[in-house]
Amino acid sequence: MQLYSVRWVEMGLSELVERIASMGYDGVELTPDWLTDDRLDELSTALSAAGLAVSGALIGADGSAFEQRTVDRLHSLDVDTVTVLAMGSEHFADRSSVERTADHLDRLAALAAGHGLRLGYHNHTWEVATSIEGRPALELLFDRVDPAVVAEVDVYWVACADSDPAELVERLADRVRLLHLKDGPCCGFDDDMVAVGDGDLDVAAVLRASHNADWHVVEMDQCAGDIFDALAASCRYLESFDGGGPI
Repeated sequence: MQLYSVRWVEMGLSELVERIASMGYDGVELTPDWLTDDRLDELSTALSAAGLAVSGALIGADGSAFEQRTVDRLHSLDVDTVTVLAMGSEHFADRSSVERTADHLDRLAALAAGHGLRLGYHNHTWEVATSIEGRPALELLFDRVDPAVVAEVDVYWVACADSDPAELVERLADRVRLLHLKDGPCCGFDDDMVAVGDGDLDVAAVLRASHNADWHVVEMDQCAGDIFDALAASCRYLESFDGGGPI
């Protein structure tokens, strides 16, 4: 579960982590701000007590996540995958910009590997909505970038880009190692989201396509109802799929 989903919840950290674990989640994913948060040690203790793993951490594209102090924090949480949260639409405008983006990610991947970490890239809408030579820019990126770089496909933003997320996941195949799962009307960034399985996204098709995903990460940018009810229902829905992998 992506901790961004509960950023507005007014609750003690230990209580919050216990509540997440009680729903049946296997782990949490960190947002970039957690890597510099004074409460990271408290979070680590709470996660350990609740038996939750850290599926990975989202990072910026500037390389600051590979400063030794931050790397030490990642290792203390047994994080093995760091995923670039986003690069702007200008980085996917045409083939040459995609190639420059791939070169930049290659440099970050080398830094990550030097610290025993795996690099990923997380999409929004523009990487999919931009078509280059008849294909989404995101696919061209993964054609060009180092094969060690993995995809964290945010299936909701794929759907908001008027593309089929299950088909994209199938085409990216074993590059897809993490999924961001969310549901709702699939209109855009202002959507109020609902429990996974209760919206317009064909989540079942995505799960059938995601043969290689290490983690299925539930995320809600904003929620139409009670966030805890929606997160719990999402976990129950995902648990109903055999062989779905950690949540």
